[in-house]
Amino acid sequence: MDGCTVVIIALIFTALSQLNSYVSEEWKNRVCNQINPYFPQLTIKLKEHTALVEANNSISAQDNYAQWTKNNRKLDKLKKEIDDLKEKLFHFNKSKIDTWNKLAKLMITVPFLLFKLWKGKTIVYTLPSNQMFPSVINGVWHNGFLFVALAPLNWIRHGAIHPAAVTSEGNYISFGISLGIWCWALNTVISTIEFIVNQLFIREKVTAPTIDNKDNEKSSKTL
Repeated sequence: MDGCTVVIIALIFTALSQLNSYVSEEWKNRVCNQINPYFPQLTIKLKEHTALVEANNSISAQDNYAQWTKNNRKLDKLKKEIDDLKEKLFHFNKSKIDTWNKLAKLMITVPFLLFKLWKGKTIVYTLPSNQMFPSVINGVWHNGFLFVALAPLNWIRHGAIHPAAVTSEGNYISFGISLGIWCWALNTVISTIEFIVNQLFIREKVTAPTIDNKDNEKSSKTL
């Protein structure tokens, strides 16, 4: 499996992960409502409740006391039925959303993690020169952040802190950017873009509190 294929697979997994993270709980609930057997029943009961409330508001309790009392009894019964249906609907949707999240982990998160563990050190971009960065930085680019933790062991084995990317004769081979570092950089860029978009376009702007001039005059006079 060459570097190009590895990058394409990583891009597919990254896109699926991002897409799943963008799906809100509200949207999942809407999808679950389409297959929820209690949702149509709840809709009917809510319409009946609204119709009875409007009917009661249109009549006088003194002139039509019997009808008004009958409607109130129906409203009390409907309220209990609606509360029961809401609870059943909630538990049904919750179970489906939990299954959704488990399937997402089983089909996206876990395979992507295993793929990065398997192909994490695959070089996806070769550096023009081994002298572009210090040896520690080269080691991180080539082997991932674990290289920093293994730096003392590399020093003991090779007498220098360099990536464990040498031939059997002890000669250096070409260094590059590994898949693990590439995925980390990609996710960092995506998170940064999300943060900027949220700050500029999505998050509500916080307005500065206004200070009443009259209050200032009163406080100054008091002082």
